[in-house]
Amino acid sequence: MLLAVCKFVRISPRICGTVVQCNSLHSAGRSPKFLMPLPLRSYADAFRYSSTKMMITKPSEFLNKKFIDAAHFFVMLGVVPCLILVFCVNLFVGPAELTDIPEGYEPRFWEYHKHPISRFIARHFSPHPQMIYESTLGHLDDMREQKELIQEERWFRESQRTHGDYRGWYFIPANPAGVNRGRQELELDQEMGELISR
Repeated sequence: MLLAVCKFVRISPRICGTVVQCNSLHSAGRSPKFLMPLPLRSYADAFRYSSTKMMITKPSEFLNKKFIDAAHFFVMLGVVPCLILVFCVNLFVGPAELTDIPEGYEPRFWEYHKHPISRFIARHFSPHPQMIYESTLGHLDDMREQKELIQEERWFRESQRTHGDYRGWYFIPANPAGVNRGRQELELDQEMGELISR
């Protein structure tokens, strides 16, 4: 009974001030660290009126388990068949070997790869290397033209600032057909106006 009271006092020192006395009952043959009182707890922990087992509250693991299950499912669905396919290709087909090119035959670009899976991917899913090369050259040419235009505009602005030039290089070419037609109509109206008495 005394041991149970001492445990109760160690759990809830706010209720009874005899924590040091109860610790002194258990201090025989122990290190001084056990003489320290335990941290304070609420009264609800002390007066639970139930057994010593408590329900542990923790965050839900439902989403974590669902994610792990989905990841495991898709790994088994995708990685395992791919590994089986690679194993079968390496076992039955094997890598390519270098041979002499026959005369009059031009190898296709996917035939330069060694592994059959690499050849299949290069043949059906990757673009032609010549197309990539030409598109890269076109992109570099566009960048070169853009850089030249930027340098030319910078030179125009600097010369405009130093010499006080007018902004004639802002002129935008236009189609003069409408202006010429308007001039002709104006001249015709003027000629007709002189003949009409007012």
